[in-house]
Amino acid sequence: GLSELLPELDKVLARAQKHYAIQRMYCSAYAFLPKRGIEEMLEKELWDARQNKYGREPEIFKRVRQEWTALLEIDAIVELAAVYEFVTWLKHHKHPYLLVRSAASGMVPYLLGLHDVNPLPPHLYCPTCQKVIWRNDYKDGFDLLPVVCPECGGRMQGDGHNLVWQEYASY
Repeated sequence: GLSELLPELDKVLARAQKHYAIQRMYCSAYAFLPKRGIEEMLEKELWDARQNKYGREPEIFKRVRQEWTALLEIDAIVELAAVYEFVTWLKHHKHPYLLVRSAASGMVPYLLGLHDVNPLPPHLYCPTCQKVIWRNDYKDGFDLLPVVCPECGGRMQGDGHNLVWQEYASY
């Protein structure tokens, strides 16, 4: 019964606390920063990730700016930083994880690597030169076949699932 599981749960929690303490001492970039410092560091990570994947594409800039502003308005950046650090730690230690609802449709969590579901509308993008071609005639980016980039001749890849970002920022 439940009484038999409690000692095992105590052991699991003790191990989790130990891992958290180790992470905080050795790995945490955010653990001792004031709130504004956390916001600035996470924003830099976000904009660097956006630039690396999509360059200066204006529609993506607009979407990321909207989401970031909404997260600031609901005072969720510190929580996002905690999830970001925890997922980074899990990935580093090769632990499987699943984020339920918290990042299901957000471009911010996608760019930070918290999930692999690209919430943008279907599009082709070039990993070499960051050229983006929007494909509104498709329902999902997985349906897009790779094509040659008209800018650099690289191989463009299909992506995007057209998800509404307001869902994850509403709680």
